[in-house]
Amino acid sequence: RDFNRALALDPGYALAFEHVSAILAMASRPRPNLVLLANDSIALRGEPGAKYDEPAVQAAVARARAESIRLAQDWVTLQPATPRAHEALLTALLAGRDFPGAERELARFRTAAPRYPELLVDEARIRVAQGDVRTATARLATSMDSLNGNDLEQLRGANDAVERVSAAANLFAYRGNVARAARVIDQTSRLRLGRAGGDDEQPSAERDLMQWHRLGELYSAVGAPAAGMRRVWESAAETARSSPKEKRGEALAAGGSAAVGLLTAPRPDAAPLKELTAMSGEQPVKEVRALLALQQDDEAGARQALAEPEPTMSMEKPGYMVYRRPLAAQAWYLLGDYDRALSILESFEPDQFSTTQFDMRWGMVGRVRLLRGAVLEKLGREADAKRQYQLALEQWEDADPDLQTFVEEAQKGLARLEGRS
Repeated sequence: RDFNRALALDPGYALAFEHVSAILAMASRPRPNLVLLANDSIALRGEPGAKYDEPAVQAAVARARAESIRLAQDWVTLQPATPRAHEALLTALLAGRDFPGAERELARFRTAAPRYPELLVDEARIRVAQGDVRTATARLATSMDSLNGNDLEQLRGANDAVERVSAAANLFAYRGNVARAARVIDQTSRLRLGRAGGDDEQPSAERDLMQWHRLGELYSAVGAPAAGMRRVWESAAETARSSPKEKRGEALAAGGSAAVGLLTAPRPDAAPLKELTAMSGEQPVKEVRALLALQQDDEAGARQALAEPEPTMSMEKPGYMVYRRPLAAQAWYLLGDYDRALSILESFEPDQFSTTQFDMRWGMVGRVRLLRGAVLEKLGREADAKRQYQLALEQWEDADPDLQTFVEEAQKGLARLEGRS
């Protein structure tokens, strides 16, 4: 509300546009955690058990979408060649499922600012929102391959634009094209902290850390390749060993996601995570500790870890990205609490994930569907389980060979259910 007042006083206040647009985008999601109230204020969705399809929640979503489009249109009118204004309007139109409007906005901005490689990702976003992920990914791959060094070089140091290009990795990860996703991460990491005409060592070291963070998140999310995760962890650990004590945490954090990924890979390897714990002096999150306990057949220890109170967020120390819900669901599944595992996985779907920056959750969807299928089988909901296996196979129809283990798991699950019918 205060930012809206600021816009009323100064309609060109870009920061206020950006802030309000971001809040409205969250409130515009199909399953929002924030809702826009009729008095122009924001509130949490309500009780944890409240359903997303309740009339009051859906009315709030519709209100947020309409307001988001109106605000973004005002921003574009005032600053027609500003990428953030274009991004806000495109996001609002896609949330409101106004696909012709989104196409018009893309064409308008291409005319106003034609030299933006991230428009390739915007094209893919429109197709994904329309439900055609296969075509979106195929065309995005062709478009990314057509970019030359000069196309990308113009983004060097322009981190907002680089971040939008990095979102291309989301689709490739979702489709199991891990090598392509890794290539995007490599390209954007090189651009993110670059200084045109400069080769000093400090930005290079920072790029390495950024790249290890992102590659670790990618490989950990997809579950493969194990060699890639091990390479990331070993690089980060070696850097930590040779770093001053005050810098060691940054290097270890860069390899943290890869260490967790090796623990949850098809052939679990707990050694990197144990090494990370020993070197950092920090315990992993409770869901990871529960999985460690289960690998040692310690069900009591796993339950004890999961029962711990929620940790408080701390920004004082370097950290690594772990999405805890799939890990918790895996632990509860192994403990035989199938209803709880299924509840935890509710709404873990792409419509909740970012399309404007790299978001490792896109790479987790296939494995979440495998887990959801297994849980639904245990609950006797065979038709629903079959659908989850089918969805996993559809998204992995042209996956890299590194994902073959997961593809075969989905194939076996589907064959098992079809054999019963």
